[in-house]
Amino acid sequence: MKQPTKQFALCVDNVDYEVSLTLGKVYPILPDARAAKDDFIRIIDESREDYLYHKSHFVFVDFPDPVRKRILALTGPPNTSQTDERRAKVASRRQGSSRAARG
Repeated sequence: MKQPTKQFALCVDNVDYEVSLTLGKVYPILPDARAAKDDFIRIIDESREDYLYHKSHFVFVDFPDPVRKRILALTGPPNTSQTDERRAKVASRRQGSSRAARG
């Protein structure tokens, strides 16, 4: 799958993610070409952090500029301090496992 061209995702299925996704809610899509290759999109969910979800949970939508700007103002930026910390931990684990494999 290529990167969605729409800037927003409307949740139409939250099975198994009832706490993280709200049916009918519009979520901003964060660009992630690597995730898109596997049919996933990165959004800022209810935890205010960015996570990957399969595209089947959403319908992709776009809005006129005034609406788009208002949605982005309401959702705000992701909680980047925790997100960056989580990514650093994942990177650290990857490096550790590749070092262990090389022995």
